[in-house]
Amino acid sequence: MDRSVDLLVAFLGVWLAGAAYVPVDRAYPVDRVRFMLADAGVSLAVCDEAAAGLLPEGVESLVVGAFPGGDVGGLVRPGPLDAAYVMYTSGSTGVPKGVVVPHGAVAALVGDPGLEVGPGDAVLMHASHAFDASLHDIWVPLACGARVVIAEPGVVDGERLAAYVADGVTVAQLTAGTFRVVAEEAPESFAGLREVATGGDVVPLAAVERVRAACPNLRVRHTYGPTESTLYTTWHVIEPGAAVGAVLPIGGRWRGGGCSCWMRFCIRCRRGWRVSCMWRVRVWRWGIWIGRG
Repeated sequence: MDRSVDLLVAFLGVWLAGAAYVPVDRAYPVDRVRFMLADAGVSLAVCDEAAAGLLPEGVESLVVGAFPGGDVGGLVRPGPLDAAYVMYTSGSTGVPKGVVVPHGAVAALVGDPGLEVGPGDAVLMHASHAFDASLHDIWVPLACGARVVIAEPGVVDGERLAAYVADGVTVAQLTAGTFRVVAEEAPESFAGLREVATGGDVVPLAAVERVRAACPNLRVRHTYGPTESTLYTTWHVIEPGAAVGAVLPIGGRWRGGGCSCWMRFCIRCRRGWRVSCMWRVRVWRWGIWIGRG
């Protein structure tokens, strides 16, 4: 399914039925989709007619628009440790890994007052629903009484971003790559937003400063976090008019944690030699916010 109202309704329906969802991007190769469905043990797929014909044996389909009528029966109230969704990593370093995230982790994210999203906000949903950034775009506004503005298919560029802001969007989250491109081509496109969040990769300080110069009333949230940490591990908020310094901070720990990862650094010495080094970096994070898997 593409991003749509039907998609959000399907997610909510899965939860109310007491199940967990496994988001699949339509653009994924067939082999990757089959691997994910088998690895996660998926038994039922909510999809359109075109996708229903591609499902592997053993996976039933529930086609959007063809739901059976009648009483839906009793609804299930999940517990904080029950699985909410299974999100798969990119697999760039090997085989994609399914991360099981519980309802308690999602509730902790959307209930964090530091996000400062409220009933007067409209949050742009443009990230793929198979990417954990969609948690911010979907569940944070829905839980806080704000609106979800679903972007049309395609990439959000400066022109489209400005159009969404003109229609009332107040908060947007962009990948580091998208933020960098829009900052270079049309930094004024952010004007009218209350906040933009960006991260997931290196965010150039020059891009942030270019946007802040064009939009002096904009708050910028620099974020970091692997899929296992339910979107965020750290964030740093740059308020309008605040000084940043020579380095863009990654921020402090968000609610604590306890995971570690290897990071590779490439150093060029004076003679032009390149030395590749590995350090183990520990980012503390613990509690219900950590996914399983």
